[in-house]
Amino acid sequence: VFAGRFCAEKRLDVVIEAHRRIPLARRPHLLFVGGGPHLERMQEAARETERVSLLPYVADRHELAALYAAMDFYIAAGPGETFGLAIGEALACGLPVVTVERGAAPDRVEGSGASIGYRHGDADDAARALEAMARWVEREDATLRARARAHAEATLDWNRTVAELADLYRELVEQRAAA
Repeated sequence: VFAGRFCAEKRLDVVIEAHRRIPLARRPHLLFVGGGPHLERMQEAARETERVSLLPYVADRHELAALYAAMDFYIAAGPGETFGLAIGEALACGLPVVTVERGAAPDRVEGSGASIGYRHGDADDAARALEAMARWVEREDATLRARARAHAEATLDWNRTVAELADLYRELVEQRAAA
């Protein structure tokens, strides 16, 4: 599942192309949830690509959490993510994550033991990651879900996040003052 805004910066074009490169017999079913300026492109991709579905934006957080819990893994394709809130939400719902190796995604999943990355803009590498995650989930679903949830609980606490941000700002101010 991917849940978010359908726009150029999310690079969903790479995910769709990657998905098309996986042989149909091994191709996971992808669900895209959301809307945005590329909604028509995503609708067209869903019509033209087997095992791709769309749902409209889900505003209710409980409904979204239930949707996440019913899925096998989350796709974080946006290379420009600055915090990766959707990744954190997916992890908290027990979803392992396929991530682009750029932006906040690698930091958000580092040490989780429940993620697979792919090179930015590389549809072949994204196909490898999607297929690998689908196989991994088949073998170790409960283990991956537990790792994802534990990682979210250990690393995504707002008190910890704000304290780490304040420490970073303090360090940067001190470096600038010393320069």
